[in-house]
Amino acid sequence: MFLTNTHSNTGCGMAPDLFGTIPQSPVRVVTPRLEPTIIAAPGSAIDDIVKAPALDRAGIYVGVWYGHAAPVAYSGQSSWCTAKRIGDAKFRCPSAADLLIGVTDSADRLSGADVRVLERLMFLQIIEARYAAFGSVPPGAVVPRERYTLLRRLFGEVCISLKVAGLLFCSVPDGVLLGGPLTERGVLRSDVPIGDRFRLETPRGPAEMVQRGPSYVIVPGSPARCTWSPSLKAIGVLQQELVHGGVVAPTDDDNWFNLTQPIRLSSASAAARFVTGSVAGSPNQWRGISPGGPATPTRAAVAGRAAIDNETPDLTTACSSFEEAGSSGGETPHA
Repeated sequence: MFLTNTHSNTGCGMAPDLFGTIPQSPVRVVTPRLEPTIIAAPGSAIDDIVKAPALDRAGIYVGVWYGHAAPVAYSGQSSWCTAKRIGDAKFRCPSAADLLIGVTDSADRLSGADVRVLERLMFLQIIEARYAAFGSVPPGAVVPRERYTLLRRLFGEVCISLKVAGLLFCSVPDGVLLGGPLTERGVLRSDVPIGDRFRLETPRGPAEMVQRGPSYVIVPGSPARCTWSPSLKAIGVLQQELVHGGVVAPTDDDNWFNLTQPIRLSSASAAARFVTGSVAGSPNQWRGISPGGPATPTRAAVAGRAAIDNETPDLTTACSSFEEAGSSGGETPHA
């Protein structure tokens, strides 16, 4: 139900939605939600779990192998049939997974973009829980802001359910599971490093960035334009996560936010895209402001955020034949 705002704070200089809305009469507030269906089985029952009707739809899945220093997990998504993905050979090589889990929505309301969001969240949660994981962080997807909130709520419920059932994340505090992982490791910083400083002018004032070696750190207080456009891809996904987590705070303009914490990106062009909300972000948009420093950022080849300062631990892989045993069909396995 949508309410008419009978109290306006437009022009009063206050933060947006500080007062919220006041209904003109008693109304019932209906909370939209997605309802998860979770199917779990031992690896020995793989031929049975793939027949579960609840998994014959879009969703995410997890396979877990024990017998290592830490559990080894593989997670993925399917935009059409989760059961078929669980039946892939990767869960039989080099040995059958000890635990198989499939997650869908009870009313089959998950889109392809939805399951890519959930796949990324599951991978990040697996890493945060100190499991070893196959592959690299999935790219995720950009979805409307309200939809992302619903997916986060669904994911928190799934994680708590798995913990209560004694299946996954048993040592992770409930509050951490409900909040879920914020974003990839190595993105958030506690301080701004010393280095060459640069400025990028925007309609909302200047943004500042510091380059130190292969790190490009956007300084707190910098504006960032967030439009929830799928065309922004990786930067759009990062903006989506940081808006949800409050790392970028709203302003009196729906599309402009202010950064509240230093964030590190892998290139000056990525930093420009983050600030401008444009696919065409370029390192040349930054102008040097350090006395005697460079006029524009230098380019640095970086293998990925995980390579910077070795902040992300190495991930365990299982066998050289894993990739060969992977699946086909256009999905996004992590190996």
